[in-house]
Amino acid sequence: MKFGQQLLSEFNLEWGLDAYVGYKSLKELLKDIKAKKTDVEIFFKSIQEDLQMVNLFFKNQETTLYDSTRVLRDTSQEKVSKKDVFECYNQAKAIHRYQDLNKLCFEKIIKKFLKRMGLRQRKKDEEAQVEEPPMFSKKQETELRLRCDEFLETVEDSYFQNPEKVDLAKTMQDMEIVYSESFANGDEILSQDVLEKVWSMDHRSQSRIIDYTDAHYYKEKLRKREQHYACRILCGSTNRSLARNVSRCLGHKSLCNARVATFANGECNLQVLDNIRGDDVFLFQSASFTDEVSLAHAQMELLLLVHTCRLASAARITAVMPYMAYQSKKQPMSAFAQMITKMGVDRILTVDMLSGQIQGYFESTPLDNVKVLMEFVKYFREKFDNKVEDYASQVCIVSPRSTAVDRAKEFADELGCGLATVIRRRKEEEEEENKLSWKFKEVSEIVGDVKGKICIILSCILDEGENMAGVAEEVVSAGATEVYAAAVHGVFAGQAVERLDNAPIEEVVVTDTICQDDLMSSFAKLRVIPVAPLLAECVDRIHSEASLGGMMKARRNYTPAVSRRVSAMPTSESHDILSHLEGVDLTTLTKLQTSDGRLSPVCLEQKKMRK
Repeated sequence: MKFGQQLLSEFNLEWGLDAYVGYKSLKELLKDIKAKKTDVEIFFKSIQEDLQMVNLFFKNQETTLYDSTRVLRDTSQEKVSKKDVFECYNQAKAIHRYQDLNKLCFEKIIKKFLKRMGLRQRKKDEEAQVEEPPMFSKKQETELRLRCDEFLETVEDSYFQNPEKVDLAKTMQDMEIVYSESFANGDEILSQDVLEKVWSMDHRSQSRIIDYTDAHYYKEKLRKREQHYACRILCGSTNRSLARNVSRCLGHKSLCNARVATFANGECNLQVLDNIRGDDVFLFQSASFTDEVSLAHAQMELLLLVHTCRLASAARITAVMPYMAYQSKKQPMSAFAQMITKMGVDRILTVDMLSGQIQGYFESTPLDNVKVLMEFVKYFREKFDNKVEDYASQVCIVSPRSTAVDRAKEFADELGCGLATVIRRRKEEEEEENKLSWKFKEVSEIVGDVKGKICIILSCILDEGENMAGVAEEVVSAGATEVYAAAVHGVFAGQAVERLDNAPIEEVVVTDTICQDDLMSSFAKLRVIPVAPLLAECVDRIHSEASLGGMMKARRNYTPAVSRRVSAMPTSESHDILSHLEGVDLTTLTKLQTSDGRLSPVCLEQKKMRK
């Protein structure tokens, strides 16, 4: 996982992304400097301002932690509560994570600055490949390297790395001692395990973007078969991070070198810079919109990439479309299918289409539709590992509409749990007095038992979120204890984020078939599962002329069918840890608590400056 995604995945939602180093804005500054639109001094001024902001925000949090620990130390041993100890320990852990992320961010951005400006010392092999003229003179290069070294030394000596009031490591150790003396009969090892367990349940410790190395289909080393033509990965502008992760899973050093840009008048500017004559080319492009690219532009990019590769004499062209638009509309889907087949694509690879009948639109062009079901099974099994013993009686998969029952049934069979569906019907309204009424209203009924269960609403495409939010409210009113929303493709059009944020849903789990980086800082419930290992193995098998069906069947035999329904009995050690958490209300610790005053005035001012 690249650091930009790591920051989006691990930053503290209560404090907001503006309390951290402006990594994205600093990267944009580096692009402007490279294009000679901005001066280097502006970069150093911005990064110094970020350092000041981090120091001031850290002082704020340090003062809060100092006051909490002081109150706890002054309290007698008989009056100490578990909840207070848990809060202090988790707060110290969160501040420590804030320290590490910001320090790593400063190091990464300086390293990127040296690389972009051509100041990094290269090896002899790299020097022979460099053709660009240097941006600075030898004297200027030496001065800039010194400034970078001085800044990193300043970061090491800064306040957030060397706090005066609180020693975080000692504070966490003190909390372990307090808990062991008050509640664990002096057992410091048990105390440490209990506090670590509470921290692992806290939302601040959990990553919201799952790394592709933790995916169900990930393999450390894919088999390598020597072919008479090479496998090349190209991508458009909608989901470059997914293509990069697929390339890493395949063991490629980098993506195929290509220029994918836009002219000032909005036209596509595409050029393949590497020689792909006689190669097996895989074009990655999700037919979706982003803040910078419209849906029509994304589709035109894909068509022109296919045409460009055909003119470059590629041996075979496979269009990899993780998400395909217009799946529920016949005429646009038929028109797009005809366009891409006429451009000369040899094969199409996609993920979880809304309906299998869509393959008919592509006529004689082979289409592989792979399912990402097992990634959801792995995620929810790890999620419910500690709180679900019998999946058949405690968990239920809910289909939001009757037409999606097959997908929900397959998921329920793999997870070993119950199944329910929501059926919508038209019902005639009651007639008014002395008037004949022909009005109808739509009513919904839940078929299946959801009372007292954890419900997972499974959908293929999560678009505007109106149906998903409505089903969640109906399921909660029917007696469900917790509700999770899961969808393969997270489009989030219109007011979807606002609807799902206000709905009684714990988490919204989607895959990265559509890039979700823009939503990670504003949508706290969002969780992203990677599909790069699945697509990498599909690419490897297509390139090697192997079967995809065998891969989908072979990766499912991870546990026997009987043992999936009832989890293993807890060990005595884990039972001791869980017994210490009984009777303690952990909702304020494990759930996101937002407040208007979570950012200091300095951070709010910094946020305005960045805008």
